Amino acid sequence: MYRSTFVQDGRLFQRFYTADRATVDACVSCHVKYQGPGIKIGDILGIRRFDIPFADDIALGKEILNADLAEYRQAEKIFSMTLQAVKSGGQYPLDLKLQKMGFLEKIADRQVQGKIDEIQQRFASFTRAVEDLASGEVGSSGHR
Repeated sequence: MYRSTFVQDGRLFQRFYTADRATVDACVSCHVKYQGPGIKIGDILGIRRFDIPFADDIALGKEILNADLAEYRQAEKIFSMTLQAVKSGGQYPLDLKLQKMGFLEKIADRQVQGKIDEIQQRFASFTRAVEDLASGEVGSSGHR
């Protein structure tokens, strides 16, 4: 599959080209009329083009397509540090730039510790999903 972006009528579009395969006998019989014998279901018969509106705000659409995860990575670090401090005691960030730190004592309550463990597992799962999304090619099935 090939993908590109373009602007039309003040909107951002994505254009996809994909192989057009014969999927039913009707496709095959029609192409046999024009191309001759030897065509079968599954053969590539051409290319399909899809133009899909992506964003009314062109700048925002381009920003989404070329996402920078710096802000996410910082928030992920802050959340992770805070969760660890709540679980084991220690320092946690008081600001987004990690310049000011607070201190927490370890929470000894077993139910709270169990809930923290659950949150850590869900956070790890969420982080893996973000990494999969960030490493996928825009327009790929994994990215969608």
